[in-house]
Amino acid sequence: MERIGFTGGEPFLAPGFLNRVTRAAVRQGFLFGRLMTNGVWFANRKILESRLQALHTAGFDGGLCVSVDAFHRQELRKVAAFVRTAVQIWNRSDVVSIAAAFGARDAETQRKLARLAQLLRARLVRLGRGGFLIRSETAWIRVTPIPLVPLGAAARWKKPWGGRWFRDDYCQGPGHVFVVDPDGAVKPCCGYANELPELTLGSSHANTFSELMRHARRDPLLAAIFERGLQPIRRALEKAGWRFPGKTTSHCFFCHYLLTEVPRPLLLRHIKAVLGPR
Repeated sequence: MERIGFTGGEPFLAPGFLNRVTRAAVRQGFLFGRLMTNGVWFANRKILESRLQALHTAGFDGGLCVSVDAFHRQELRKVAAFVRTAVQIWNRSDVVSIAAAFGARDAETQRKLARLAQLLRARLVRLGRGGFLIRSETAWIRVTPIPLVPLGAAARWKKPWGGRWFRDDYCQGPGHVFVVDPDGAVKPCCGYANELPELTLGSSHANTFSELMRHARRDPLLAAIFERGLQPIRRALEKAGWRFPGKTTSHCFFCHYLLTEVPRPLLLRHIKAVLGPR
């Protein structure tokens, strides 16, 4: 079975789109993973209850994950209200989990978790491998530690054109996701090429989930990337005489290169050749 999740931005700021996608996922037989939220997006309790109830009614039965650490400045009383309301609506003690960044300002993060536990009339229990559990009579909230590192691989990556090619994974690395920009533009991935207009499927304000999927299937660039992979496009361009600056291990970097450096007519001609009759 396929699995679908939601992250942000803040998914609950587009409740209509969120619920439409949820209902479509239910019809397609998807399983649900996590929905990431800040847990404080609501102005009052009425809005909190109505949006959570609407999501539950739409068929979402996955988990709700809130980021709570020294780097997120939510009002913890609102986070506690979110947790209590979600537990009540889904009637599940474990429906909410927490993601907390560790590796810097850890003492502050732990104080915030302890304060949240206090607001929930719960206990903060330390688990193995740096995790925690917030446990009360009604809630069982697992805290997953997210390790921070001083410099990520991207920050150290000074020569993107290295010595070998990436392995095609049909963009599972960035994830098979819909990313919704603040203006409603919907993108098919979270890779850094997604700011380019060529990777816009439509709008969350104007298009249904089914329409967005049809747009993705009909777009030759996206069809080639997700059905054939990026390597066949590379080989077709090389066969036609296109010389790349080198080899790269990043399919995101390569996708961005294709869309910004290869002339559009040339790229489309070879993409159609890769796709063949459809």
